[in-house]
Amino acid sequence: YWENRFKQQKFDITIIGAGFTGLFSALFYLKNKPKAKIAIFDKQFPPPAASTRNAGFACFGSPTELLDDLSKENPENVLSRVEMRVQGLSLLRSTIGENKLNWTSFGGQEVFLDKQKKFYESTCERLDELNSFLHPIFNEDVYSISSADNYFQKAIHIKNEAQIDPFMAWQSLYSMVSSYSNVFFAAENVHHISGGEIAQIETDRGSYISDKTLVCTNGFSNKLPLNLNVVPARAQVLITKPINDLPIQGSFHMDEGYIYFRNVENRLLLGGARNIDFEQEQSDEFELNSKIQHRLEKVLSEFILPNHSFDIDYRWSGIMAFGRKGEKEFILDELEPNLFVATRLGGMGVALAPALAQKIVKKMG
Repeated sequence: YWENRFKQQKFDITIIGAGFTGLFSALFYLKNKPKAKIAIFDKQFPPPAASTRNAGFACFGSPTELLDDLSKENPENVLSRVEMRVQGLSLLRSTIGENKLNWTSFGGQEVFLDKQKKFYESTCERLDELNSFLHPIFNEDVYSISSADNYFQKAIHIKNEAQIDPFMAWQSLYSMVSSYSNVFFAAENVHHISGGEIAQIETDRGSYISDKTLVCTNGFSNKLPLNLNVVPARAQVLITKPINDLPIQGSFHMDEGYIYFRNVENRLLLGGARNIDFEQEQSDEFELNSKIQHRLEKVLSEFILPNHSFDIDYRWSGIMAFGRKGEKEFILDELEPNLFVATRLGGMGVALAPALAQKIVKKMG
């Protein structure tokens, strides 16, 4: 009775999705309207998608990733997206705080296999071009050729990259939002949404009404009848047991950003490689792909740690979101009156979510 009585009130805003985008949106909305009644829905808490399952990279794009983007898109769009990522990372740090993110500034590198010598050299030749392209954002050079004594022979240093603990980040954000007594969290599956003068949400446990509804479901957006150009993209990750004298420290990218690895204290985390099986990885099922896991283990044993023994301790997957043709550009829109959407973060949710949330809250008014 008490629960149903509470649910039957009209909320000021309902948010579908309790990952980084949804919680940042709630927080920014509450800062403007601290007495607003907000309902936040997700399948479970903590949410199972990407916010708590990502690799913990605070990054804005490796050289080859940006060069690939520039070969396919308008330069203004690429620059705007990088700027959003940088703004988002700044908001992440200022809103949550470095201590509560476990923010670690080791810097980053893009590394290349021996057989990629020509690719490495051609990328190095364009670093001045890239630094000039990004200068309006950083006011300094962010890419440089790594020194000869670097662990990886062919590497490009990336300034301003860092690492975070994504679960710590989510937990901190959740605590900030839940400190407001006028926020209601519901672990319910949403299966229908409609806008209009009074927005309505149907879940597996009942109906809710609100003045506005915001959808922040990223890789699961195609589960809702919204007709969005969004497809899920599964990401595979593994992490080793502790390794004595782990020789690397920092955030690393390779294969045009499709493979990434980092230290987690004295463990090695490695993820990605979905580009070897795009079709199979266009999935929102939390399963492991043996083909990709084998590729990751091969990279780990033959390239990253060829002279070290190791054991895999954990393997998992998370769900990102892209467009049907691989589009990375986020979707921020009002689909119909009082029905808003902020989704398709293109694998850069850690960086993009805070800035995207700030934009959608401003749009909602």
